[in-house]
This record gives sequence, structure tokens and C-alpha cells, in this order.
Amino acid sequence: MATVAERFKVGDKVVYPNHGVALIYEVKSVSVGEDTEECYCLRVASNNTKVMIPLGKADEIGMRKVMDDKEAKRLMRRLRDPDVTTGTDWKERFQENAEKMRTGSIRDVADVIKSLTVLSEQKDLSDREKRMLERARYLLVSEMAAADDSEEDKVEEKVDKALETLVKKMRGDDEEEEPKKAAKKTATKAAAAEDEADDDAKAAKKATKKAAAKTAKKAAKKVAKKAAKKVAKKAAKKTAKK
Repeated sequence: MATVAERFKVGDKVVYPNHGVALIYEVKSVSVGEDTEECYCLRVASNNTKVMIPLGKADEIGMRKVMDDKEAKRLMRRLRDPDVTTGTDWKERFQENAEKMRTGSIRDVADVIKSLTVLSEQKDLSDREKRMLERARYLLVSEMAAADDSEEDKVEEKVDKALETLVKKMRGDDEEEEPKKAAKKTATKAAAAEDEADDDAKAAKKATKKAAAKTAKKAAKKVAKKAAKKVAKKAAKKTAKK
């Protein structure tokens, strides 16, 4: 079973929640008080900022690898899906969207984009929500571009097209025949079920890794304690002989 250190290595492109794509350029030991901690050194692509993340905190903060092609296709389907929640209370909506932006989940980011895009068609967004929508779009577009080394402009065109389809569906302008609509609805439900199953598998894998890491740490402490005790006894015997 791969540990956190084995899953990420120097040269990997990862996603640092709410900051976007980053490159691991080094893994080094950092002194923290009397202890030493291994840290990932990241360089955030958007502004070249350098960040250090302790290996043991990577999962906790939501650091992950850049999406693959399969996930990119799922996201495009998700953007077109008219299942959107915009909310009515501004403060509650902003808080919910802010929390989604911090999770590190690109699907949550896509949902924020959908919600604010549909809302912007109904009324003017506040300045804070406009900035959030702009940020969410950047996070999605930049990661999708990094996933297949494509140009961000081309990815943005695809995202805009998907959102245009979403808005048309929300307005009721979609003039597809009923059989086609039913088929698309079935396909969307199937895709959603596949996404949910994939999420469950990832959650189970993450929980297993976390439990294994704790067990390994506990075992290491136990071995170290025994070794120290053995050394102390040996030293005591030598002292007694003298």
C-alpha cells in the first residue's frame, strides 16, 4: 500500500486547494522545535508562490494529483447538467460556495461555477461573488489544461460552451425531442451513479491509507521504545560491573 510520500514525488503536478495547480520541486526535512518533519515544497503555477506542506498533512488539506482525462470528461458532463442550486439567502450561499472552494474537490469547484453562472443570468452578482466565480473558473480551466497539456484558451472555450448549454436548459430553450431528452437524462443519472461509486472507492482507499499510516507510526514508536530500553539496560549492566 502506497504511503503519502510514495504517492507524490518531485516533479509531480498536484492541486493545492483554492490555489490551483502546483509543482512539487523538492521534498526536504524541516526542523520544527526539537522535531524534524518531511515537507513537500510546492511552486504554485498561478503566481509562482512557494509553499511547504508536511507529508502527514497532505491528505488532510486535500492536496491531490491533477485530474485525469476520465475525470475531465465527467466534469464537462457535470457542467451541462441542469441540477443546480443557487440558494436565496446571499450570506448562506456565499458561505456554502466558499466552503466548496476550500475542499480541494474539482467537482465542488464546478458546482460553484454552475451556481453562480446561472444566478448571473437572473440578476447581477455582488462583487465578492463575481471574484469567486472568476477564481473558480480559473481553478477549473487551469487544471483541465494541465491535465492534457493543452492551452487554457481552448479549454475555456469548451467550458463556456458547456455553460451555454446549461443556461439554455435552465431557460427551457432546449428544443430536443422528448426521446432524446429522456435518453440524456438516463445517461446523466448513470454518470452520476458512476461518479458516486468512484467517490466511495476513493474515500475507502483514503481511510485505509490513513489507518495504515497510524498503525505503522505506532509500531515504529513501539520498536524505538524497546530499543531504547534495551540500550539503557545494557548501559546499566556495564556501569554495575565497573
